[in-house]
Amino acid sequence: MKKRRRTHTKEFKIEAVRLATSGDLTISEVSKKLGVSPSQLSRWIKSAKTEGDDAFRGNGRRTLLEEENWRLKQQLKRAEQELSFLKKVSRYFAKTPE
Repeated sequence: MKKRRRTHTKEFKIEAVRLATSGDLTISEVSKKLGVSPSQLSRWIKSAKTEGDDAFRGNGRRTLLEEENWRLKQQLKRAEQELSFLKKVSRYFAKTPE
């Protein structure tokens, strides 16, 4: 039988990081107390340091920078399609009637 993967809320992760970085307890002590592995807690700490407020956003959710990048790519794609259409139309109207 497969083990179910445990999920933790954003608040739980933030509190775990706060406990581990406060200096009162070591990472291994906090991980034992909370029932998570020390490597998992270390990843949470690293994520909190590098991503700041964007950390622990959930599966499939983009950071603000990723969201803006996606939106700009969509705009570029649409502009390229419009340009292609306008080129085809201009060729059609540029033909001399016979």
